Amino acid sequence: MKILRTDHLVLRTGGTLMGVFFLAIGYLTLTGLETMEGITNPDRVYWYGVTMVIGGVLAIGFAWLEPRLDQVYCATPKRWFRRRPYQSDSGPG
Repeated sequence: MKILRTDHLVLRTGGTLMGVFFLAIGYLTLTGLETMEGITNPDRVYWYGVTMVIGGVLAIGFAWLEPRLDQVYCATPKRWFRRRPYQSDSGPG
């Protein structure tokens, strides 16, 4: 059983680059926290950095471990923002 996939290299490399950027932002946020002065809420900055690191690790893992990238479905904005039959153009009231 093959764990690391090598098909769709452009998509996998793009996902890896996105994950590396997330890791870099998270690392810079976590290491730069001591040098920042005048932060009103350092706990929020810390957890933002932790969230970015987790997102980077997940993006890199998903990019290389997902077996079929061409079947990953993301809804288009047209589907999200399509007009409902009960909506009117005049607004509220």
